[in-house]
Amino acid sequence: IYELLAFDEVLARKYFEQRFLSDRKIDYIINDLKYILNTKGGEQSYRFPPFILDVASSFDDESVKNTINRFNSSLLNTSAIKLDYLIAYICEREIAKTNQEDIDKQVYILTQMAVKYPVRTTTADLLQILENNLINKEKIHSFLVHPLLEYSKDSLYFKYDFLKDYFKSIYLNYNLFINKDYNILPDPIIEI
Repeated sequence: IYELLAFDEVLARKYFEQRFLSDRKIDYIINDLKYILNTKGGEQSYRFPPFILDVASSFDDESVKNTINRFNSSLLNTSAIKLDYLIAYICEREIAKTNQEDIDKQVYILTQMAVKYPVRTTTADLLQILENNLINKEKIHSFLVHPLLEYSKDSLYFKYDFLKDYFKSIYLNYNLFINKDYNILPDPIIEI
């Protein structure tokens, strides 16, 4: 068994050089990934998981144009927001890989986790979220192995810190601007 380790920036550039001719395009994608992953340790600490590099290679302008309507989501703006595109891509991959729920259901469950359990989500918490959303509790396994989450000692955590804020923002956007349901916001969100 081999474990693929995350790429540093030098290796990420070499990976993209195999796929792109333009240094400008490589810089564009590397900078997008830095923004998306936004690590706190400074420039030296950027680590790009191989799967993220693979998905990011589809950030090529032509690829995005050809896949604008690829994802069926009312919660994500995949044609304009690269991170939404990346999240939709990951969620779609999980549908095929683990018989996961559709993209919007996955995103909605992740928003519930981010808002209701910002530090960690226990498996009991996740089962409650699934039950509240009429999703079969047997689907819990597909969330325990979800690539956006880490599972350890009966608890789930977002793999990257920025994902908590990202899913909270989707929750806010959906409830404030799309549903215009101000009563659904929990107290901690109202305080923000």
